[in-house]
Amino acid sequence: MTVLHYLAYGSNLHPLRLEARIPARLLGTVRLHHWRLAFHKAGADGSGKCDLVAATGACAFGAVYAIEAWHKPRLDAIEGEGYAVRELEVELDGRRLAAFAYVARPGWIDPGARPHRWYRQLVLWGALHHRFPARYVEAIAGMPAMHDGKLPRRRRHQALLARMRAFHLHAD
Repeated sequence: MTVLHYLAYGSNLHPLRLEARIPARLLGTVRLHHWRLAFHKAGADGSGKCDLVAATGACAFGAVYAIEAWHKPRLDAIEGEGYAVRELEVELDGRRLAAFAYVARPGWIDPGARPHRWYRQLVLWGALHHRFPARYVEAIAGMPAMHDGKLPRRRRHQALLARMRAFHLHAD
């Protein structure tokens, strides 16, 4: 069994979201020096999705998950063609390790893109779950977002968000 390290920084941050997609085991959280979080990746649904952008002096945060290699093609398919896999070196518990992350391909970046509200909330609940710094959480919460007019999709994600809220309340 080959294990890969997956660096989640966006909607897959929360273990409930990721585990609804593929089996994964949380290893810990990391600070990503000289990277910033952006919601400018053009999604197939017309909304903005998360991206990591190299930026001197910036700081983003992520969670490292262990996944079995045979689950990666499923995750690749879920993330879609607008993302490229990038390997990053991260420091977790005092040791350096290679982790892969999905970053937006250049032709898929839309500076005017806005996430759906439910998508922003997925990222927010992930950041809260991992107890990322308040300033970082506030920046996510303050990201302009738009209404999702597709009721079935919106309800499906709202149900997951309700599970995240309940998980958060019972974890404290």
